[in-house]
This record gives sequence, structure tokens and C-alpha cells, in this order.
Amino acid sequence: MKHAEQLYYRLGATLYMPAIMPDLAQRLTTTQAGSVVLCTEDAISEHQIESALKNIDKLLMSFPQIRTNLFIRARSPQVLSNLLSLETIGQIKGFVIPKIDHSNVYEYKEAIEDSGKDKFYLMPTIETEVAFDNQELIRLRKIIDTFSVGIPCFRIGGNDLLNLLNIKRPDYVTIYETPVRIAIDNCITAFRPFGYQLSAPVFEYIDDENLPLLKKELMLDRAYGFHNKTAIHPIQVPLIQEILSFKNDEIDLAKKIILHQDKAVFKEAGQMCEPSTHINWAKKVLSIDGRK
Repeated sequence: MKHAEQLYYRLGATLYMPAIMPDLAQRLTTTQAGSVVLCTEDAISEHQIESALKNIDKLLMSFPQIRTNLFIRARSPQVLSNLLSLETIGQIKGFVIPKIDHSNVYEYKEAIEDSGKDKFYLMPTIETEVAFDNQELIRLRKIIDTFSVGIPCFRIGGNDLLNLLNIKRPDYVTIYETPVRIAIDNCITAFRPFGYQLSAPVFEYIDDENLPLLKKELMLDRAYGFHNKTAIHPIQVPLIQEILSFKNDEIDLAKKIILHQDKAVFKEAGQMCEPSTHINWAKKVLSIDGRK
């Protein structure tokens, strides 16, 4: 779990790319995103799956020198099995599992165990009805506890959850001003107290004029404790990585909390610091300081 959490803080903005794109190598060598997901699910059609797998294999056979953490979003347990059978698959960091719930979790587990390859990381995505039922999320978490692979984070599929509610988010509200906020709250309480991290949902508007709203949403992501967010366009990457990274003043404050942890309370930078309730946050900040 520890190594998986360290990877979480290196993910930064996770940029999704359709796996059928012909220039994947060039895009991977030039991206500034902390992580990239090659998508074989919603970003492509059913009839394009075979072409996407061939494109991925071709990319990995001449794997370029890249700085980003590379994942593949497997469309189904069968596609995951097909990917795991590629001789070149060891080049990637891991897989994103879409729409995970009780209907498919054991199939994904079986695909991993049958492959005999457990060095990969998995990022399961919560984007079905289970997100609106806290008890079912807890039951799902207990199953995933038995997986042999590292879990850097659970991803929250905001648009799929909106789709379940027959809603399309308008371009003047953040995700926290929609009913999906309930699902976000459920995921936080079901997973984070038990050692799992979470990724903030995508912001689907990509024009320059929408960047102020993205910034507002990112500030709320930070308030909710997220340090990774899905990106669907390179224009979003710098802002996501700037706002969701820890700042120098936060690192300095964390050091002071550790230094004064024997005190009940002290004042610093105009705020009350109570080490007994802030110590976990401080340890987290310092454990990842210098991670880049």
C-alpha cells in the first residue's frame, strides 16, 4: 500500500488518450502530464478494439523514452487478459479498470491472477450505481482488499455518474454543485479512512474561457483532499498540476507540526495548529516532499 500511495502523488494530471491515435509515441514523449492513460473503453468504439490493441503493442515494441507514468484503460476483463498476454506489456505501469462493481470485480481479479503478473498497479474506477450506496462501496472495498496488486487510487467517473442521473453538467457549475457530490462524499468515506486514495472527476470543458471554472473546481478538489485529477486535454494539465501539488508554505507548516507535536496547540501563519488532529496530514505532506 505504501508504494502505491507514493505513486499516487506522482500521477499529477492524468491525461486520457484514445488508444487508436496514430501518434501515441510522439504525444507520450512531449506530454507534461504526470500520468497518461491509453483508453480502450469509452474513447473508442467496439469495432476499434482490435486496432487499439495492435496500436498499443506497436507502441510498446519500440517503447519511447518517456517521463510520464503510463497506464492502459482495459475495456473489459477479456481485454485486460488480452493486454496482459502481450509480451511487451511489462513496459507500462498498470491498468485503469472501468465501471468496477460487484458484477465484474471477480472477473478482473481472475484475469490478473490467471496471468501470473502482479507487479502492475490498478486504478479501479467508480462510475456505476454502486457510487450512490455507501454500504455497497464498503463491500466492494473489502473485495479489492484481497487483490495482490497495488492500488494507487480509485478514480471517480463523474460523467458516467451524471449519465446515470440523466444529467449533463452545464458549463457554469463545478462537479460539487451537482448530485454527483453525494457519490464523491460516499467514495471518500468508504475508501480514504482505510488507506486508499482517490482521483477527482474530469472537467469536460476544454476552451480557454472555461479555465476559471476549472480553477474553481480544482480549489474544491484540494479542499476535498484530492491530489490527482483526470484531464481530457493538454490545456488542462498545467493548471491541474499547479493547484493539486503541495506548496512550500504547506511543507513548512507540516514540518512545524511535526516539530511541535508534543504541544497541545500552537499558532502559526494566522491559524490554530493542533498536532493531535493535524499530525496525519503533516506526515503525509513530508512523506512525499521531494517526490518529483
